[in-house]
Amino acid sequence: MISRVLYRRRLVHAIEEAQTQVIYVYGPAGYGKTTTARQWSESQNDPIVWIEGQSTRSETELLVSFVEAIVKTFPELEVKLREFSSTRNFDSEYITDLFSVISKSKLNIKIIVDNAEVIRQSHNDLARILVSELPRNIKLILLTNTSPRVSFIKEFGLDRFIIIGPEELEFSKEEITLLARQVTPNLLPRDIDEIYRWTGGWPAAVELAFNEIESSENQKEAISSIRNFGKKKFTHVVRRILSNLTETEMKLLTDLALLPIIDAESAIAISEDQDAVRKLTHISQESAFLIQNSFDPPSFTINPIVRSALVEESQTKNDFQEKAENVLNHLIKKGDVKASVRILLEIGSVKRLSEFLRDENVTKSIDLSIQDSIVRSAIQDLRDWLPVTNWLDEYGNIAREILNFYIEILSGEFNSAESHLNSMKDLVNSQDKNVQERWVVDILSMETIICYCRGRIEDAFTTAMKAFEKTIQGKVTRRHHQVTYLQLVLWASVICDDDKKVSQIKQILESDVFISAIKNRNSTLNAMRALVAAQEGRFAETRNLIVSPISRGSGQEYRGFFGNYGVKMAKSMLLLESSDFDSSINILQEAADEALYSQNWVIYVGMIGRLSYIKILNGDKETSLKYIALARECIDKHQLSKELHDSVDIWETRVRYFVKDYDRANELMKRSRTSYLMKAFEAGIQIETNPNKALELTEKIARQNPRHQLTYHLFRAHIFANNPTAQLEEIRKAVELGSNHGYFNHFLTQRSDVLQAYISLAAEYPTAFNERLARAAGEKLNGMMVGDFSGEDSLTKREADILRHLATGLPLKEIAANLNISKNTIKTHLRNLYRKLGADGRKDAVEKGKKLLRV
Repeated sequence: MISRVLYRRRLVHAIEEAQTQVIYVYGPAGYGKTTTARQWSESQNDPIVWIEGQSTRSETELLVSFVEAIVKTFPELEVKLREFSSTRNFDSEYITDLFSVISKSKLNIKIIVDNAEVIRQSHNDLARILVSELPRNIKLILLTNTSPRVSFIKEFGLDRFIIIGPEELEFSKEEITLLARQVTPNLLPRDIDEIYRWTGGWPAAVELAFNEIESSENQKEAISSIRNFGKKKFTHVVRRILSNLTETEMKLLTDLALLPIIDAESAIAISEDQDAVRKLTHISQESAFLIQNSFDPPSFTINPIVRSALVEESQTKNDFQEKAENVLNHLIKKGDVKASVRILLEIGSVKRLSEFLRDENVTKSIDLSIQDSIVRSAIQDLRDWLPVTNWLDEYGNIAREILNFYIEILSGEFNSAESHLNSMKDLVNSQDKNVQERWVVDILSMETIICYCRGRIEDAFTTAMKAFEKTIQGKVTRRHHQVTYLQLVLWASVICDDDKKVSQIKQILESDVFISAIKNRNSTLNAMRALVAAQEGRFAETRNLIVSPISRGSGQEYRGFFGNYGVKMAKSMLLLESSDFDSSINILQEAADEALYSQNWVIYVGMIGRLSYIKILNGDKETSLKYIALARECIDKHQLSKELHDSVDIWETRVRYFVKDYDRANELMKRSRTSYLMKAFEAGIQIETNPNKALELTEKIARQNPRHQLTYHLFRAHIFANNPTAQLEEIRKAVELGSNHGYFNHFLTQRSDVLQAYISLAAEYPTAFNERLARAAGEKLNGMMVGDFSGEDSLTKREADILRHLATGLPLKEIAANLNISKNTIKTHLRNLYRKLGADGRKDAVEKGKKLLRV
């Protein structure tokens, strides 16, 4: 039995850690309530009182059996409880006396009442008294089929209970995966998805599915037949569950059973019952097979096995076709094409389905639904569309290969995906030229995705541009899933720091053709625009795009191969520039973990490359280089294109440049392709040894966007270190540019003489941004100054403050006023400062301070 194979650790832990006296575990038959309780009891050192709830003629008999169970478990209480074992009329005094004796024993008593539902129904007054009078040394676990009544909870207070219901009892996808490893290790992820979807996590159904698969000689056939054998084997269980419903409740659920999700509007419209939502809410509280998914607005789902039984039962009725048509008309009116098609397939209405799919608006809606399933990595949703291709007369076979292609991509089976792509090409090439032209962009976009999966970034970009060129020509049918390939090449271009490619994609994003193609997916457009803006250093624009309502969309956080990686990259850059290192690291780590799980290797490499840079900014060289090594290991392990090593080279060069490992940095630059960033590094390395050469190289830096321009001015500021006037002018230009575009942290990563110049700039141009930057630079300089001394000669914070203010050229009187100290006090600090620096005056102290801080 599966329940004995899988230890429900999270449920056992929930019972064990409960701070309440009463634990209410409820769910329909087959939900593993008793098994969970037994697993918890087996983990206890203390003996457990186990009581089987049963119908009795009186409360007295029930209490006697209750006492006998306690005595059997705790023989030392036999004498004290003897009088309660004799038959006497039940009253509240009986309970009070009984619990008084138990309480005085100071024993730690844990009681499990199985089938407590019977007690609640037959002896409700007794149940209330038991709970209200329960001594603190008793922990009570009640196992029932239905949830506790709201009135019951209100009477005693929610803090008296912990409730474990069907949602907690259901097997999670992770638990089913763990179970699969134990029972059938060769089961594919897609098969696990199918089991999870069919069973709804119902433990008994999961057990049934795995037992069937394990005992079958043909695993594939066993999985495909799960639905059929499941219906038959669970018929008696479902009937027992449904028998508890009233006739009105049964009719309501039967009317609505065709709906995959029962929303309030549909419930009222289809059942023609204005009180339908209240009734559904009541059923969900009393019967665990109806789950309320949301409360505002309310929506419900029926356990898939129970729903299947309800649909099968309703199909035997004479009015079924009329009811089905009523449901379909309502869904079509709502524009819910996906639910409509799913119902038609489920009830086998072939003629109606064929008519439905001839409607152009329907096929467009299906296309949008498929695109949504792709970006959500909803593999099962895509599989649900596969049967529909059988009824697409003109291009069903081609559409089937496209769906299978994306299913395999999302499953990380890239070889299988490529096979489906090749099959699609063969099908298309067998058609006439007009048909071939219709599908050319689909083929090119899918080829782009395959190149991306292999890490072949150049090929991916070239193919993507061909695909878009064909789209511009207007000879193809535009399908929304084609947007995906442009997102991938944008991500790859940013990861490889290829500004030329990013610029080309930027132009595409602004084209009427692209905007028209994704007119229903503005969040995708804004996400791509935000990433382009962040890459080009337009952070103020990035912030506006990320926080806009269109960009947020429905709030859905897409995960998987096609997750929200572009938004995450843009957010991480924005957070880093705001000096929020922790949040930037967290978002990158989350994205890297998700990419690793979904086998999006390009994103994984890019995210940990960016993490390596942030770690070095935090001074963590060891972790930074560890991330670089992990990125290279991933490329080699999965046999990705060596082009990805170029992107890692850029991140490692940043790290090596930052720690002044110029030998390794030069080695990396020699083997890497020429890019804006590599030219900047080359110039940066020359600044200290050959400033003229550095100036020459700096002039070659592209200045096409704020990021390029800022680098240009800051590098010139470093080169002009010995020319304060020229240096301050370059810094003024850089700061003005950066403040307009949302830069901040980047200024603080510069050399100490540039940091000092920010203070001078704020004195000359006292804007709000300049003063904020000066304060941050001063704090960093203070840390650097104090950190470079030790023992008795270490600079105090005040001395460091004074030293950085000396470089501004302000009179001592003004410096004292700025620091809120007297002129005499500043003179005392100056004497100590000159002594520690070995300086013979203000000018000498400033020069020695610069040498001390130069990095």
